[in-house]
Amino acid sequence: DMSEDSQELFQMAGIIHLMSVSGTHIGLVSMFFYRFLRKRRLSFGVSGLLAGLLALFYGTMCGNSIPTIRAVGSFLVMALSQTLGRAYDGRSALSFMAMLQLIDNPMAIQDTAFLFSYGAVFFLLSMALPIQKSYQKMCRERWEKRHRSYGGHRYRPNLKEYLFSKALLALAIQFGTLPLVAALFYEVPVYVFLLNLILLPLFPVMLFIALIGGLINLFLPIPWILLPCHILLYFMEATASISLRFPFARIIVGYPGLSRILIAYLA
Repeated sequence: DMSEDSQELFQMAGIIHLMSVSGTHIGLVSMFFYRFLRKRRLSFGVSGLLAGLLALFYGTMCGNSIPTIRAVGSFLVMALSQTLGRAYDGRSALSFMAMLQLIDNPMAIQDTAFLFSYGAVFFLLSMALPIQKSYQKMCRERWEKRHRSYGGHRYRPNLKEYLFSKALLALAIQFGTLPLVAALFYEVPVYVFLLNLILLPLFPVMLFIALIGGLINLFLPIPWILLPCHILLYFMEATASISLRFPFARIIVGYPGLSRILIAYLA
């Protein structure tokens, strides 16, 4: 787990939601393993069971925090739906996990980790990913119109399109969580968009190295294999700390009020 100082630094810089979205990467790692097993022609049930065990192990290794439980539970719902031949909907699974956690602990609704975890992923699924997919679809259709006469070629995004799609994703997540940040912390970080562009792609890399390193250290004590994780975390902390030294890094807005928050989300 990250230290309280690191969490406070990320909160002041406006990128505390990365810790919530990072729970999603548990599902991504588990999904990668699940698809790997399916390509090896294992059944849906066996693939889901083995990948589910990996997700549970990963979640336990990450401390079973609220974002971790949400991500592991959502993946298990997906694996079960695949086994039963049912359609999977990410927002429905998200709502189901929120309901289970609130039944277990009704006071979690006042927990910042709960609000950021479910809020960030909700806007990731409802706004950020659809916007990114729309842009990617537009780029693909434009490429196909220009290369109709070329047979056997598949569309691949160039560097400009790839970076712009990542920027759209970061911008959508920022605007989606901004009212929540203002409501909980009474301030708005100014340079959070740039931090998202820099740090968001590093989180899955750090978590993947942590997973591989943790698995290896179960059998062979090689602690230095986790050194890249420490380097990446120090880089993230340094970047967040430097952003707070810029002029007008944070704007104090006070509590915006429930009506303004609702208007911001409905707009």
